[in-house]
Amino acid sequence: MAEEARNIRRTAKGRFTRKRNELIKSIENESGIEIIESNYASLVEAWSIVETIEAKERTEAEHTELQKREREQIQRMIDQSLIKRDTAQAVFETLYKSATHMLETETITTSVVKKFQIQMEEAFTECKRTNSALLELLTRESADSQME
Repeated sequence: MAEEARNIRRTAKGRFTRKRNELIKSIENESGIEIIESNYASLVEAWSIVETIEAKERTEAEHTELQKREREQIQRMIDQSLIKRDTAQAVFETLYKSATHMLETETITTSVVKKFQIQMEEAFTECKRTNSALLELLTRESADSQME
């Protein structure tokens, strides 16, 4: 694709150069005004083609750059969501281990059990929220791989 675009641009610039040389030659040879005007019109047309090709290439390059930036931004958002999800999961697991340990010691009071219950519910809610946020960003294939 890039090679084809280069060839098209090269051909258009070559045509422009030929038309320019024809115009210069017709002026130097003092050809008739009709020939000079015709050569000038051909030169303007050739330049218009070169400009159109270059404008199209610029537009395509800008579009490609925007797509790249968007992919990078989405990847950053996915990475941040992964970190948040993993952090929420680590907090939940830590609370779970602490609660399990405290329950095994059998010296835990009702108020401490309630406190752990509230903390674990909040941590679990945060896990679900961060996981949902992550799944919204992922494609189906990457979401499937995250669930495995």
